Amino acid sequence: MINLAEGPRIAFIGAIDFSNHCLLEAINYQGNIVAVIGLDPRYASRHSDYVDLSHTAINFNIPYHSINNINSNNSIRMLKELHADYFFIFGWSQLLSTEVLSIPRTGTIGSHPALLPKNRGRHPLIWTLINNEETGGLTFLYLNNGIDDGDILWQESFPITKWDDAGTLYAKIKTLASKAIPDLLDKMAAGPLIGTVQAAETATYLRKRSEADGLIHWSLPAKVIHNLVRALTHPYVGAHSYYNGGKITIWKTKIQNPEYIPVQYQKLIPGTIFEPVEDVFCVTTGSMPLQLLEYDIDENNTLSSGSHMETQL
Repeated sequence: MINLAEGPRIAFIGAIDFSNHCLLEAINYQGNIVAVIGLDPRYASRHSDYVDLSHTAINFNIPYHSINNINSNNSIRMLKELHADYFFIFGWSQLLSTEVLSIPRTGTIGSHPALLPKNRGRHPLIWTLINNEETGGLTFLYLNNGIDDGDILWQESFPITKWDDAGTLYAKIKTLASKAIPDLLDKMAAGPLIGTVQAAETATYLRKRSEADGLIHWSLPAKVIHNLVRALTHPYVGAHSYYNGGKITIWKTKIQNPEYIPVQYQKLIPGTIFEPVEDVFCVTTGSMPLQLLEYDIDENNTLSSGSHMETQL
């Protein structure tokens, strides 16, 4: 039997909850993790799901390095001194320079929560829900200078249901990672990993999202708004609107069946708040109303029937 603890030397790099999950899977499967590199907590705001990996590294007596810029001269010097066969880099927002990619003896392995070559680029989990897709997935691949176009090492899909949101999809990719990490470690111990070239002709690309993309436009159809809300819910920043001079973050909605909404409410202008029954607030949209199931609003502010949501302060 191959002793994984004496297998290829792995430097683990990450900064988010998914990173920590993969790190624990690799440690528990006795992967030869020679160092953990994490993001300095002072820059935690880069990620809504930030996790300080130093706690896991310390718990398992693994050398830890805190960095800000992976492409800096100091980071490169440190990474070279690790003499790693592989870099595992899961959940790191910065692109890697050619020099960093050239450091490990065998290669750098990354992950992408989509079925590559489809949905290359930024925020695939969020876009998957916004675009109302029915299938998601997780891919592990060799990283290079391109955009998620390296050879595929491991890939598996999962169904997306109408009840899924960002949180449940995040859980699904963690479940797949628990399967993938042991598979990759076993194959690495037997020899250098050989990937499958992606079919470039079928590739699609996703753009980077900004805070403005999370603003709800109530004139849009209810389904579009509902998909935006479920795409940006925890662990992400939430979809938002403005109300009574302040910001309201909306975490969960439900599309109301028009049969249960009085006709006079259905005809209100988009963004109108109403209360068809006690303690149930709904907002009109470009189609049918949305029920607000979970939201955060300033403690000095309360919703009231007949008032309106705004698209700006």
